[in-house]
Amino acid sequence: MGKALAVGSGFRPGVHAAVLLVPLLLSQLVLQGGGRLAEPYLQRLAAEAHVRPDAAEVDYLTVLFGLVLLCELVILIPSVTWWQTYGDAEFGADVGSPKALIRHGLRIGVPYALTVYGLMWWTDSNPDFLRYTGMVGHRMPNYLVVAVSLGSFGALCEEFYFRRVLLTIMTSSMPVVVAVGLNTLLFAAWHVHAFGNPALMLTILSGGAFYSVLSVKYGSMIPGAICHALVNTFAVLLNNLELLM
Repeated sequence: MGKALAVGSGFRPGVHAAVLLVPLLLSQLVLQGGGRLAEPYLQRLAAEAHVRPDAAEVDYLTVLFGLVLLCELVILIPSVTWWQTYGDAEFGADVGSPKALIRHGLRIGVPYALTVYGLMWWTDSNPDFLRYTGMVGHRMPNYLVVAVSLGSFGALCEEFYFRRVLLTIMTSSMPVVVAVGLNTLLFAAWHVHAFGNPALMLTILSGGAFYSVLSVKYGSMIPGAICHALVNTFAVLLNNLELLM
């Protein structure tokens, strides 16, 4: 990651990074704007909860999950397209075997994710939206499966965009420390739901820095992506232990 480019390659990191910031803004427009557009429909579902509680709950969460999924796809699709067009040619493939990278990710990720959750529980900074009590009517069937799947997919999307693409471009044109710091700030700024919750924002900042360091250390996004996915998974499962009983 961040290998030196040949003189005269024509690759301009600043221009590419600036262009790739557009999906970052569009994704928030989709999430925030879509939420406002869907608000009348969500209010209607809430009003219908006493008539058809099961269906209303599923419809309600389908809209919310759909907006999150669309937000993640808005950053994933352009970054994958960019990497296929420029990334392989300019930076090459990951360093190390996939099995070894996955092993490193699991070895680091499990204790890391449990530590993060433990600190959030100790400081009482768990976001309320991770505790599921039935948002409209009855609880959505298979909620945990859907939430864990979406959380893991979202982690992979974010790691591909922030670490594999943006961080790789940044480390090719600036000191690693500066690149990691800037990447971490962008990552935190993208998580607008953490604004107003200092403890949660600190968790996201430290996580972004940690995933970036792992990407630089191993020359791959895989260990950091596994850690990120495990944090999201444990956050959902451990906040909803009663649903596992």
